[in-house]
Amino acid sequence: MRVIAGKYKRRLLKTLAGTDVTRPTADRVRESLFNMLAPEIDGAIVWDLFAGSGALGIEALSRGAGHVTFVEQSAAACKVIGENLKTLGIHPDTYTLVVGNVETFLQNRTSGAANSAPQVSLVLADPPYHSAWYDEALGALASSGRCARDCLVVLEMKSDRILIPPDLALWSLVDERRYGIAQLQFWRLADTGSSSDDNRA
Repeated sequence: MRVIAGKYKRRLLKTLAGTDVTRPTADRVRESLFNMLAPEIDGAIVWDLFAGSGALGIEALSRGAGHVTFVEQSAAACKVIGENLKTLGIHPDTYTLVVGNVETFLQNRTSGAANSAPQVSLVLADPPYHSAWYDEALGALASSGRCARDCLVVLEMKSDRILIPPDLALWSLVDERRYGIAQLQFWRLADTGSSSDDNRA
């Protein structure tokens, strides 16, 4: 796997063998995704949830994201992420690597020092296709209080999965694309004044 574009273009990334736990996003899907995200990336504060090898977050950094937080519960996958970041020479100030599950990470965002962190403007989430987290994803992200107003959330899932947000007043489906068995859904958080502050990437 290679970085597609930006500062680290064509640099090789280590990956884990694809499993039900870590499923690398196909190159053509990743390229299409970041072409669509081009207006969102520069200076963005990004969460790469269920990060796997870190390819999505690293692609965001390569294209000018301000900071990426990688969240991955597999210790083996986190080791690969760390090796990729080190090999590419990515400055430690531009990323945070969290070893743990996404549910706990989001619950912890609502208290302590996390409240002083910049609001997140872009969330990339690629859970295992069988994961029940899809059904709580948008509600959990909104409840964390860490998403900036008009934050964009991109979910990768099976093409036949239907996702209904818990609060239609908060979330709008702004785009969806299908690639074989995979689909990308792009959800925008409404600018309702519900986030805890106005900090943006």
